Order: sequence, then C-alpha cells, then structure tokens
Amino acid sequence: MKSIYYELNHEQQGKETQVTFYMYRHNDRPFYIDYCYCDPAEVKKFEIGKFDDWAGLSDHMSLEVEF
Repeated sequence: MKSIYYELNHEQQGKETQVTFYMYRHNDRPFYIDYCYCDPAEVKKFEIGKFDDWAGLSDHMSLEVEF
C-alpha cells in the first residue's frame, strides 16, 4: 500500500502542492495532513476538495477516491 497522493502527483513528502487542511478554516494556513493508503493499481480517480466548497463545513478538505 502506498499514499495515493504521492504516487499520482510524483511529489515528495513535505513538498506538497495541494492542500487537505486549512487551520481554523483560514485560507492563509494551508497544510497537507490527510492521506489515503491503498494499491495504486486499484485507483481510478483521486481528487481533493476545494477550499471554497468545503471551508464552510470543515477545516479538512474532502478526499474523493474511486476504485
């Protein structure tokens, strides 16, 4: 099992270009702290929710994974 984000985006941990968490729902406090570990061969779709769609509901953005 591997982190789908790093496998699909070919990025290193600590150098993420996408965000999954905004501390206190503040757009200027972004972090990547949410993960999905699985077999990369099984993933058909991986998508991270957008700040404008989720900030009113949670400080975490959605992770949508289709197998």
